[in-house]
Amino acid sequence: MEAAIDLYRNGSYVTLVHRGETVLEGIKPSLLLDMRNLLKKEQINFYPNSTIANIDETTISIISSNGTVSIQNDFFFPLMGYQPNTSLLQSIGIQTDFSTLVPSFNPKTHESNVKNIFLSGVVTGGITNSVYIGDVLFHGLKIAEEIAQRLSYV
Repeated sequence: MEAAIDLYRNGSYVTLVHRGETVLEGIKPSLLLDMRNLLKKEQINFYPNSTIANIDETTISIISSNGTVSIQNDFFFPLMGYQPNTSLLQSIGIQTDFSTLVPSFNPKTHESNVKNIFLSGVVTGGITNSVYIGDVLFHGLKIAEEIAQRLSYV
């Protein structure tokens, strides 16, 4: 939730895909009001009870309760929680360490070994317990700075 809010506040158009019905249960109280308002005002697009079917250079296909939806995509952030299922990362080519499940990414930009796919949150620590909630507050900023730098060349 922190990354989605940070990305939105830094000028990104954010779409949140979630396997569950809501993202408002079990999140930090300090994030609840912001996230509730952003979803209610549709400032962050939300696909509940949904999964990612496919990702390519320009689109993401989402399997939702309304069928499969394809949306335009420039950047993809797989934020999967405390102990990630790395099969999604691996299915799109992101390398992960066999024993620690730490994905391959540049710690300065958070871009994975797959171009334009960025990693943020505890997923960057795999199962090492080396990345804490307080650490991830700056991941979105690093990612936003990298994207802004790239877009300044366009």
